[in-house]
Amino acid sequence: MRKDSNALGYVNIIRLTDVQDRPKLFSTSMLSLLTEIYSTFPKKGDADKPEVLLFIAEADLIVDEANHALLNQIELIVKLIRSKGIALYFVTQNPTDVPEGVLGELGLKIQHALRAFTANNRKAIKLTAQNYPETDFYDTAEVLTSLGIDEALVSALDEKGRPNPPAATTPRAQERRMNAPTDRKLSELIADSPLADAYNKLINRESAKEILTKK
Repeated sequence: MRKDSNALGYVNIIRLTDVQDRPKLFSTSMLSLLTEIYSTFPKKGDADKPEVLLFIAEADLIVDEANHALLNQIELIVKLIRSKGIALYFVTQNPTDVPEGVLGELGLKIQHALRAFTANNRKAIKLTAQNYPETDFYDTAEVLTSLGIDEALVSALDEKGRPNPPAATTPRAQERRMNAPTDRKLSELIADSPLADAYNKLINRESAKEILTKK
Protein backbone atom coordinates (compact mmCIF):
# COMPACT_ATOMS: atom_id res chain seq x y z
CA MET A 1 0.00 0.00 0.00
CA ARG A 2 1.18 3.49 -0.80
CA LYS A 3 2.57 5.62 2.05
CA ASP A 4 3.85 9.17 2.29
CA SER A 5 7.34 10.37 3.23
CA ASN A 6 6.48 9.94 6.93
CA ALA A 7 5.44 6.30 6.41
CA LEU A 8 1.82 7.21 7.00
CA GLY A 9 -1.03 5.87 4.90
CA TYR A 10 -3.30 7.88 2.63
CA VAL A 11 -7.01 8.61 2.87
CA ASN A 12 -8.58 7.67 -0.46
CA ILE A 13 -12.11 8.82 -1.29
CA ILE A 14 -14.19 7.22 -4.03
CA ARG A 15 -17.03 9.56 -4.98
CA LEU A 16 -19.93 7.75 -6.61
CA THR A 17 -22.22 10.76 -6.86
CA ASP A 18 -23.48 9.74 -10.29
CA VAL A 19 -24.90 6.39 -9.15
CA GLN A 20 -26.65 7.33 -5.89
CA ASP A 21 -30.00 7.09 -7.62
CA ARG A 22 -29.12 3.64 -8.98
CA PRO A 23 -29.07 1.31 -5.95
CA LYS A 24 -28.33 -1.85 -7.91
CA LEU A 25 -25.35 -0.28 -9.65
CA PHE A 26 -24.07 1.15 -6.36
CA SER A 27 -24.36 -2.16 -4.50
CA THR A 28 -22.69 -4.01 -7.38
CA SER A 29 -19.82 -1.49 -7.38
CA MET A 30 -19.28 -1.90 -3.63
CA LEU A 31 -19.42 -5.68 -3.88
CA SER A 32 -16.89 -5.60 -6.72
CA LEU A 33 -14.56 -3.42 -4.62
CA LEU A 34 -14.87 -5.65 -1.55
CA THR A 35 -14.33 -8.79 -3.63
CA GLU A 36 -11.20 -7.36 -5.27
CA ILE A 37 -9.77 -6.29 -1.90
CA TYR A 38 -10.49 -9.70 -0.41
CA SER A 39 -8.90 -11.58 -3.30
CA THR A 40 -5.84 -9.28 -3.47
CA PHE A 41 -4.81 -8.81 0.16
CA PRO A 42 -2.86 -11.60 1.88
CA LYS A 43 -4.37 -13.35 4.87
CA LYS A 44 -3.39 -11.77 8.20
CA GLY A 45 -5.32 -13.88 10.68
CA ASP A 46 -6.32 -12.33 14.00
CA ALA A 47 -4.26 -9.11 13.87
CA ASP A 48 -4.01 -6.64 16.75
CA LYS A 49 -5.20 -3.82 14.52
CA PRO A 50 -6.36 -3.57 10.91
CA GLU A 51 -4.10 -2.34 8.15
CA VAL A 52 -6.90 -0.77 6.14
CA LEU A 53 -10.07 1.01 7.27
CA LEU A 54 -12.87 1.08 4.72
CA PHE A 55 -15.84 3.39 5.33
CA ILE A 56 -18.93 2.84 3.19
CA ALA A 57 -21.23 5.87 3.37
CA GLU A 58 -24.93 5.65 2.49
CA ALA A 59 -24.79 1.94 3.29
CA ASP A 60 -28.54 1.66 2.82
CA LEU A 61 -27.97 1.98 -0.94
CA ILE A 62 -26.05 -1.31 -0.88
CA VAL A 63 -29.10 -3.33 0.11
CA ASP A 64 -31.80 -1.17 -1.46
CA GLU A 65 -33.38 -3.27 -4.23
CA ALA A 66 -30.48 -5.73 -4.09
CA ASN A 67 -31.48 -9.31 -4.89
CA HIS A 68 -31.08 -12.22 -2.48
CA ALA A 69 -27.95 -13.62 -4.15
CA LEU A 70 -26.21 -10.23 -3.98
CA LEU A 71 -27.07 -9.80 -0.29
CA ASN A 72 -25.71 -13.26 0.50
CA GLN A 73 -22.46 -12.43 -1.28
CA ILE A 74 -22.11 -9.14 0.59
CA GLU A 75 -22.66 -10.87 3.94
CA LEU A 76 -20.10 -13.55 3.05
CA ILE A 77 -17.45 -10.98 2.13
CA VAL A 78 -18.11 -9.02 5.35
CA LYS A 79 -17.60 -12.16 7.44
CA LEU A 80 -14.36 -13.17 5.71
CA ILE A 81 -12.63 -9.87 4.95
CA ARG A 82 -11.50 -9.25 8.54
CA SER A 83 -9.01 -12.11 8.14
CA LYS A 84 -7.25 -9.93 5.53
CA GLY A 85 -6.64 -7.11 8.03
CA ILE A 86 -9.55 -5.02 6.71
CA ALA A 87 -11.94 -3.15 9.00
CA LEU A 88 -15.32 -2.24 7.49
CA TYR A 89 -17.45 0.66 8.69
CA PHE A 90 -21.01 0.99 7.41
CA VAL A 91 -22.35 4.54 7.66
CA THR A 92 -26.10 5.04 7.48
CA GLN A 93 -28.78 7.12 9.18
CA ASN A 94 -30.73 4.11 10.39
CA PRO A 95 -29.09 0.78 11.31
CA THR A 96 -32.21 -1.11 10.23
CA ASP A 97 -31.12 -0.32 6.67
CA VAL A 98 -28.26 -2.81 7.08
CA PRO A 99 -29.05 -6.56 6.79
CA GLU A 100 -29.08 -8.53 10.06
CA GLY A 101 -26.34 -10.81 8.76
CA VAL A 102 -24.05 -7.80 8.43
CA LEU A 103 -25.16 -6.17 11.71
CA GLY A 104 -24.28 -9.36 13.56
CA GLU A 105 -20.68 -9.06 12.37
CA LEU A 106 -20.16 -5.48 13.54
CA GLY A 107 -18.15 -5.15 16.74
CA LEU A 108 -18.23 -1.36 17.05
CA LYS A 109 -21.54 0.49 16.99
CA ILE A 110 -21.79 4.29 17.13
CA GLN A 111 -25.37 5.53 17.03
CA HIS A 112 -26.37 9.18 17.01
CA ALA A 113 -29.85 10.36 17.97
CA LEU A 114 -32.96 8.84 16.41
CA ARG A 115 -36.24 10.74 16.49
CA ALA A 116 -39.66 9.11 16.88
CA PHE A 117 -41.86 11.19 14.62
CA THR A 118 -43.95 8.30 13.28
CA ALA A 119 -45.00 4.79 14.26
CA ASN A 120 -42.40 3.35 11.89
CA ASN A 121 -39.75 5.50 13.58
CA ARG A 122 -40.70 4.04 16.97
CA LYS A 123 -40.44 0.50 15.60
CA ALA A 124 -37.02 1.26 14.11
CA ILE A 125 -35.81 2.67 17.45
CA LYS A 126 -36.99 -0.42 19.29
CA LEU A 127 -35.18 -2.70 16.83
CA THR A 128 -32.04 -0.57 17.07
CA ALA A 129 -32.06 -0.75 20.87
CA GLN A 130 -32.27 -4.55 20.71
CA ASN A 131 -29.03 -4.63 18.67
CA TYR A 132 -27.10 -3.47 21.75
CA PRO A 133 -26.11 -5.61 24.75
CA GLU A 134 -28.40 -5.28 27.76
CA THR A 135 -27.37 -2.76 30.38
CA ASP A 136 -28.60 -1.81 33.86
CA PHE A 137 -27.53 1.80 33.42
CA TYR A 138 -29.57 2.85 30.40
CA ASP A 139 -32.95 2.46 28.83
CA THR A 140 -31.36 2.15 25.41
CA ALA A 141 -34.46 3.08 23.41
CA GLU A 142 -35.04 6.15 25.56
CA VAL A 143 -31.41 7.25 25.33
CA LEU A 144 -31.45 6.98 21.54
CA THR A 145 -34.26 9.55 21.35
CA SER A 146 -32.76 11.92 23.93
CA LEU A 147 -29.22 12.26 22.55
CA GLY A 148 -28.23 15.79 21.61
CA ILE A 149 -25.92 17.25 18.99
CA ASP A 150 -22.45 15.64 19.01
CA GLU A 151 -23.64 12.86 21.36
CA ALA A 152 -23.73 9.16 20.53
CA LEU A 153 -24.43 5.76 22.04
CA VAL A 154 -21.31 3.62 21.69
CA SER A 155 -20.71 -0.11 22.12
CA ALA A 156 -17.36 -1.77 21.38
CA LEU A 157 -15.63 -5.10 21.94
CA ASP A 158 -13.46 -5.64 25.01
CA GLU A 159 -9.97 -7.18 24.97
CA LYS A 160 -11.50 -10.66 24.77
CA GLY A 161 -13.79 -9.83 21.88
CA ARG A 162 -16.97 -9.52 23.95
CA PRO A 163 -19.41 -6.66 23.25
CA ASN A 164 -19.44 -4.03 26.00
CA PRO A 165 -22.73 -2.51 27.20
CA PRO A 166 -23.53 0.75 25.42
CA ALA A 167 -22.49 4.09 26.88
CA ALA A 168 -23.76 7.57 26.03
CA THR A 169 -20.71 9.63 25.07
CA THR A 170 -19.60 12.85 23.42
CA PRO A 171 -17.19 11.81 20.64
CA ARG A 172 -14.09 13.88 20.03
CA ALA A 173 -14.68 16.59 17.48
CA GLN A 174 -13.00 16.18 14.10
CA GLU A 175 -9.74 18.05 13.53
CA ARG A 176 -10.05 18.23 9.76
CA ARG A 177 -12.56 19.72 7.38
CA MET A 178 -15.52 17.45 6.68
CA ASN A 179 -17.00 19.17 3.63
CA ALA A 180 -15.96 18.61 0.03
CA PRO A 181 -12.96 20.65 -1.16
CA THR A 182 -13.46 23.51 -3.57
CA ASP A 183 -12.50 23.03 -7.20
CA ARG A 184 -9.40 25.18 -6.66
CA LYS A 185 -8.30 23.20 -3.61
CA LEU A 186 -8.96 19.92 -5.39
CA SER A 187 -6.82 21.03 -8.32
CA GLU A 188 -3.98 21.96 -5.93
CA LEU A 189 -4.14 18.57 -4.22
CA ILE A 190 -4.08 16.74 -7.55
CA ALA A 191 -1.16 18.83 -8.80
CA ASP A 192 0.86 18.10 -5.63
CA SER A 193 0.25 14.35 -5.83
CA PRO A 194 3.24 12.19 -6.78
CA LEU A 195 0.88 10.27 -9.05
CA ALA A 196 -0.13 13.34 -11.05
CA ASP A 197 2.47 12.87 -13.79
CA ALA A 198 1.49 9.25 -14.36
CA TYR A 199 -2.26 9.86 -14.48
CA ASN A 200 -2.07 13.10 -16.47
CA LYS A 201 -0.15 11.41 -19.29
CA LEU A 202 -2.38 10.74 -22.30
CA ILE A 203 -2.12 7.22 -23.68
CA ASN A 204 -3.66 6.53 -27.06
CA ARG A 205 -3.69 2.76 -27.28
CA GLU A 206 -4.68 0.96 -30.44
CA SER A 207 -8.37 0.17 -30.10
CA ALA A 208 -10.13 -3.02 -31.09
CA LYS A 209 -11.90 -1.05 -33.84
CA GLU A 210 -8.59 0.06 -35.32
CA ILE A 211 -7.21 -3.47 -35.25
CA LEU A 212 -10.32 -4.85 -36.97
CA THR A 213 -10.28 -2.06 -39.54
CA LYS A 214 -6.71 -2.94 -40.52
CA LYS A 215 -7.72 -6.56 -41.01
